[in-house]
Formats: sequence, C-alpha cells, structure tokens
Amino acid sequence: MRTAILTVLFPTMLFAQGERVAWIEQQVQGIDSDHTLVVDTIDATTIYNVDFDGGGVVHYGYRRKELVKIHQELGLSWGRSTKEYYFLNDTIMLLREREELFPLNADSTGFDHTSLFTNYEAKHYLWTWRIVLQVSALGSPTWVGPPDEAEIDLMKLLLFRKRE
Repeated sequence: MRTAILTVLFPTMLFAQGERVAWIEQQVQGIDSDHTLVVDTIDATTIYNVDFDGGGVVHYGYRRKELVKIHQELGLSWGRSTKEYYFLNDTIMLLREREELFPLNADSTGFDHTSLFTNYEAKHYLWTWRIVLQVSALGSPTWVGPPDEAEIDLMKLLLFRKRE
C-alpha cells in the first residue's frame, strides 16, 4: 500500500517542484530586467565587522519599497565570493552563489591575482525560508554556503528598512 502511494505521489511532487522552480526563475528574470529598481550600496565591512582583503560590497534593490534583491561580493586573499538573494513579499525565494579562486603561481609560492576560475556555483530554491531544492552546477564550496547568522541579520535589516 505504501509503495503504491509513493509511486503516485512522488512524480506529482517532482512535477509540482519543477513548476515552482520555473515560476521562481520567471520572477528572478523579471527582477533582473527591472530598470526601475532603486539600488543602494553598503560596504560589507560595516555589516560583518571584517576587513576583506579585496574589499566587499553589498548592493540591494527595492521595487516600490519592497526589497527584491541583494547582491553581495567579497574580495578574499584567495579569490572572490558572490551571493545573490532574491525576494518576493519579504520572503527569500532564490540564493545564487559563486566562489572563484585565484590559481597558484607557476612556482606554487602564492596566488596569481591576474585571473580567477570558478570553483563552485550553485542555486538554492527556497520557499518559507527553507532550502527545498539545491542545484549545484559546479564543484564544492571552499568558503561559501547557506546564509550564516550575519547574512540573515543583514537580510532582515534590509527587509524591514523600506525605501522612503
């Protein structure tokens, strides 16, 4: 009996999840193509109380006083970490993250800061603030990962700091 229920429900759940992912992608595309967003910038040092080797910046965009996107880029001694958060109705729906690393010099004594290669790239689809589906396109993270407490605090701060 359980097998019969799972056989019927599992494909239906996957189809519904696929529809939800497609809907989220459509919402994200709309946000990325919206030229009316009001965008502000914060130095990442003021958020995390850390001086990043390559600097750090957080851009956040509002549509009609509603936070819809955060783009965070942190320069690190060994590369760069980029995260993009997308929101709808004050709820996160997608987290895209990428970690790029500097290659080692030919003599392996340090990093070649003239180029980067993508070490990790992933999309996390969320609803009700929980990761429901993670799509990892490349590699495994060295430093990036799901939001930590400081990032969640940043999101909450920006969510409730509506543009005037």
